[in-house]
Amino acid sequence: MKLVLRVPAVVLAIVAITGVAIAGWLLWDRAQTDQRQDALAGFYTTPDPLPDAAPGALIRYEPLTEGVDLPSASAHRILYVTEDTDGTPRVSGGRLFLPDGPAPPGGRPVISWAHPTTGMGDACAPSRTPHPTALMDWLPAMLARGWLVVATDYAGLGTDGIESYLIAEAEVHDVVNAVRAAREFPSAGASSTYGIFGHSQGGHASLWAGTLAPGYAPELDLVGVAGAAPAAPLTGLVADVWDTDLAWVIGAEVMVSYPARYPGLDPADVVTPAGLGAYENLAEDCLLAAGVEAEIRQSFGQRFFASNPLDNPAWKAAIADQDAPATPPDMPVLVTQSINDGVVAPGPIADMTSEWCDAGSTITTVWLGPLRGTQAKPSLLTHMVEGAIGGSIATTWFEERFAGEPAATSCSQQAPLAAPVP
Repeated sequence: MKLVLRVPAVVLAIVAITGVAIAGWLLWDRAQTDQRQDALAGFYTTPDPLPDAAPGALIRYEPLTEGVDLPSASAHRILYVTEDTDGTPRVSGGRLFLPDGPAPPGGRPVISWAHPTTGMGDACAPSRTPHPTALMDWLPAMLARGWLVVATDYAGLGTDGIESYLIAEAEVHDVVNAVRAAREFPSAGASSTYGIFGHSQGGHASLWAGTLAPGYAPELDLVGVAGAAPAAPLTGLVADVWDTDLAWVIGAEVMVSYPARYPGLDPADVVTPAGLGAYENLAEDCLLAAGVEAEIRQSFGQRFFASNPLDNPAWKAAIADQDAPATPPDMPVLVTQSINDGVVAPGPIADMTSEWCDAGSTITTVWLGPLRGTQAKPSLLTHMVEGAIGGSIATTWFEERFAGEPAATSCSQQAPLAAPVP
């Protein structure tokens, strides 16, 4: 039976008018963006041949001043060597923020920042945007403590190749190699002591790093990992969002990155015809443009997934393979999570933290009240501001880790959810 969607004429008129306005703005913005990216392209070009250098080698750098207002600190755009899951060399862009003045004896502690989902197009790479400190409200407080902050774009985002979106090992390589690159930066005075903080997608990278990073970079001392609304329990999160408008944004990027990591995965097995015709372009769009299209498509009855990907054995196995494992007891972990997050739902986070506690992880979970709206109404805006609040909490937490203080756990506390975790 063919479904006929009946929409009142006034609604169609409003959508048509606003759609034209949005489309016009997006076209204007895209033209401005293209000019900007053309001007930046030379910096991000992969050297040919790629230097025969170890992961973390600094290729080039330049001052970063546009959109940056940091008293007593400088910002720099960097390009450095990293590697894929199989050890193939890759190149990533990034940002480095450095306090003014000489480094203390022993060097500056380093925070490696893993950013949330932005879109896969070159213009979506944070170091290539006009607002390179967006979503980093906590940055001045960290710099004021004398810490160096380095922030990967992730390989393939703004550089050659495909971004390994929500592919843990590649993300961890990029985050850790950014620290190695920071240690090569002239006059940075970066120590070997570092922490990792990430939000959403970046939280997936950060929490995975608690398991993978010490073995990957034994010359560095990772004091702890922190995630704000971390997309670490992927299986649970997919179960929550697969039939929502978020699937058009997150799902589109997964359909690009996962078949590249897991040969044999076929988007056609789980995606609707409408989704198959749109996902490659949607994945290239930055978050605002992709979100607008997602909401319009969903409001007109289009769905991205034909069925829950977890019902497909091959896709379920790949997604489960990227669920973050419980960290070892000697790796301190901080998780901050709002009870009304409309992207990373609190239920899967509560399940994950409970399982990690049972496994012996040293984990502190800080539950935040509704940041926008109410607990009964999950909010996208809550998710957007969660990184700022989580970053403020993480600043204090990392200060204790850098000072060598033992980390506490919150495992005796119950998640303050309105109903039992499903």
